[in-house]
Amino acid sequence: MPNCVWFLPWLMSQGPRLDGGIRLGLAVLSLSLAALATADDRDASATSPLAELATLEYRPAAPVDGRLRLSGSSTLEQAAAFWAESFMRIHPAATVTLDRTSTAAGWQALLDGTADVALVSRPFSVAEIQAAAKDGRKPVVIPVGFDQLFWVVHASNPVGALPWSPATGILPGPHGTTAEGPPRWGNWLAEADWADVPVTVHGPGVGSGSRWHLEKLLSGRSTWTGSIQDQDSIANVAAAVAADRGGLGLVECGHRGG
Repeated sequence: MPNCVWFLPWLMSQGPRLDGGIRLGLAVLSLSLAALATADDRDASATSPLAELATLEYRPAAPVDGRLRLSGSSTLEQAAAFWAESFMRIHPAATVTLDRTSTAAGWQALLDGTADVALVSRPFSVAEIQAAAKDGRKPVVIPVGFDQLFWVVHASNPVGALPWSPATGILPGPHGTTAEGPPRWGNWLAEADWADVPVTVHGPGVGSGSRWHLEKLLSGRSTWTGSIQDQDSIANVAAAVAADRGGLGLVECGHRGG
């Protein structure tokens, strides 16, 4: 099994070492402008994006029917399945469908009009939100939950911390340089037998919200130009790292079960 390493707040823990890195899960809905309250209208003093939602109670004014289409990140798949089941229990004439794809595919489905709700696990910029507004409709971003991300390394890897900075991410490491070529574990470890072991990054494919976070954690504000070994699931990321002495992967709490 791979080891789990803290990347925030850069401390070792006993047993499984889980990070403190938090990322936000979002539901993006496309609604008519007449029915919207903009982000500027909301209470900016809330300490948590979820604080207001925690006090809300669903009180439908009348039964609804028709179809509601959800599409996007597998990170939110389980939660979305519960939402769909509960909604249809309250509104038996309504049908909720859930398409498990990826953050990028869910967002595109919203833009194309083939989904009503995009399930995404990365933040979207103001420019992306504005570009999506068309035909009298405007996306509304609703925070729905938090997830933890943590690094995993090979079981034999003694690394205890991967310090991160906004400018450069975890690179080049406390002992590293800006020399070209793949990073090596000697950038973080003083042990001689790890000095020249290259870091092999394993991660989910392009379009995944987890991939977006992985690249930001690797390189910060810089563009990540190194290679990433694509895996088709979080379970496969962990398995690939477990079989690779130089492996480094990013997994999420929401997918610990497989």
